[in-house]
Amino acid sequence: QITGPVVHRRCGSCCHRARALSHGSCSSTACRAMPRGAKPKLYYNPEMSTHTHPWAHVEKRTRASDVYEHLDRAGLLGSVQVLPGHSASDEELRTVHTQRHIDEVGRMTAAARADPTNRELCEPDGPGGVYYSGHADAAARL
Repeated sequence: QITGPVVHRRCGSCCHRARALSHGSCSSTACRAMPRGAKPKLYYNPEMSTHTHPWAHVEKRTRASDVYEHLDRAGLLGSVQVLPGHSASDEELRTVHTQRHIDEVGRMTAAARADPTNRELCEPDGPGGVYYSGHADAAARL
């Protein structure tokens, strides 16, 4: 018996029902929209690692590359279509974020670029919170 979330072999989405795995049917929108035999897409761009600062932080610059390398070592990259992605436009970002948020990230990125050693500016929520670097906006758009 399968317990807990598992990754569905067809759509890659989290599926909590063993029936979906055993019968090949899944109620997720992603699965229904994906043609049989199509590979899930993995968007990865090494430029994401430019977003960093000198302080220890859980959101380290290698977080995306570490996951990518782990998937590669586990032999899972062959089961997905790896794409480089592109820099998302404001229009694309507004499908999931408010314009206010997009503008704030741009403003905070510019401020961090101008004063990269100001920790209070770069980590406005305090140490360990969200941080901004001079590359935050560009990296986030990937």
